[in-house]
Amino acid sequence: MQLTVARGRYHLGAVDWMPRGASRIAVALPSPDLGAAGTAGVDLAEVRLDLFEWPVDVARMLAGQRPRVIATNRPPREGGQSPLGEADRIEALREAAAAGAEFIDLEWDVADFAVVARDLRASGARVIVSRHDFGGMPDLAAWARAIDAAEPDIVKVVGTAIDSVDGATPLRVLAEAKRPTIAIAMGPLGLATRVMALAYERCFLTFAALPGGGTAPGQIDLTAMREMYRADTIDETTRFILVDPAVVAEDAIGIANRRFAATGISRRMVPWSIEAASAIVVARALDNLPVDAVLARVGDGAIRRSGGWRAAGDPTIEGVINSLH
Repeated sequence: MQLTVARGRYHLGAVDWMPRGASRIAVALPSPDLGAAGTAGVDLAEVRLDLFEWPVDVARMLAGQRPRVIATNRPPREGGQSPLGEADRIEALREAAAAGAEFIDLEWDVADFAVVARDLRASGARVIVSRHDFGGMPDLAAWARAIDAAEPDIVKVVGTAIDSVDGATPLRVLAEAKRPTIAIAMGPLGLATRVMALAYERCFLTFAALPGGGTAPGQIDLTAMREMYRADTIDETTRFILVDPAVVAEDAIGIANRRFAATGISRRMVPWSIEAASAIVVARALDNLPVDAVLARVGDGAIRRSGGWRAAGDPTIEGVINSLH
């Protein structure tokens, strides 16, 4: 089947995966309350069956008016909490597909993968094949290639950022992706990747949390995604300024992004922990990302120029912004 892409919207054959104008922000739900997702106006919700109190009436949960759904039933080996044995866990996913879940998240190491994926697709679901590392940042590119070889509908690879350059790894995966892909870095040091992923054409979605919710380390509140980062308008033309949250207050980031919006500039400021490194060292390590400036701390900034990176003449938020005009 031929895959085509149009501004982040995916089409497989004659089937339109996402409705026109749909957001690529999926809300992760730790409880079976699709009504809350609908009230928040989201187009896509991940229901974490493994976090629910069992037994769960999957068909009843998915009945009626609701957003599109990704059904996930994560086992402990992949960071989940499913209390079910493997056969019952997979059967719950089959039930979700039969009840109309549009997407099913299936782990990369599921036994009889081809048979399970065939059954899910026969019910009309698209199959996301995922792999996670909660302890560090593995070779996500190798993971993505291995998953891609299994011909899923969507590839998902996730690691945990433990230093100031780990966040580059999932973004490079997105840059090289051949099919719809979810690639992010978990944890506080990976927070910006949840926003920046949307600048890549093959990014299928990113995840956010409703207030008081969330299912993974570093998920951003849905309101912040929409208002502070204006995530629904990020596309492949968007450029980024990275600022260390230890020295730049969150409200300053919001003010800068509203300023960009008011002037029609497709740019976002996002928090990126620089830690002990210098701005220029981090900037060079992230050279192939859509980043125009890095502000590590007061007196330490880097600006991208045609000849490469150089130290910022005025390493303040105002100075960096003005230098990019």
